[in-house]
Amino acid sequence: MSRRKTEAQKKIQGTDEPSRRRVIKLESEGPIVKPATPLTPDQKKLFDEIISKLPEGTVFRQIDSFLLSAFVIELGVYFKMNKKLQDSDAYVTRIIQGSQDMEIVSKEYQVMQKSLSNIIALSKQLGFDPKTRLQMIELFEEKTTEIDPFA
Repeated sequence: MSRRKTEAQKKIQGTDEPSRRRVIKLESEGPIVKPATPLTPDQKKLFDEIISKLPEGTVFRQIDSFLLSAFVIELGVYFKMNKKLQDSDAYVTRIIQGSQDMEIVSKEYQVMQKSLSNIIALSKQLGFDPKTRLQMIELFEEKTTEIDPFA
């Protein structure tokens, strides 16, 4: 596996051209993203909180508002089911049917699990997972001058 050239090596060899750079810094344009679907007051508050925490040069556009709205709705469902389970403390229900003794996972817990898997999938698409977030940081981070280890 080959190693990438440092900025100093590129300048020496004459390959430091803007058109050949792999990372292009993105600039923000236009208005801030607005919800794509009607949200409850709690969901709207969460949506605004997420938008306010995004980096200045955010890559989010209005077209992403549907995914972000779905993400916020799924978070709302997750929190609601979690609260219900905390109040009842019944993750598993025990049912005795005739001579059979069965344990059934509660509907709230099943909804909470499904909602969590949706949250994880949407967070990857929106760049909220650690791997994607590191890639996004490269887009917005001001590069300092690299030190050539061979110099």
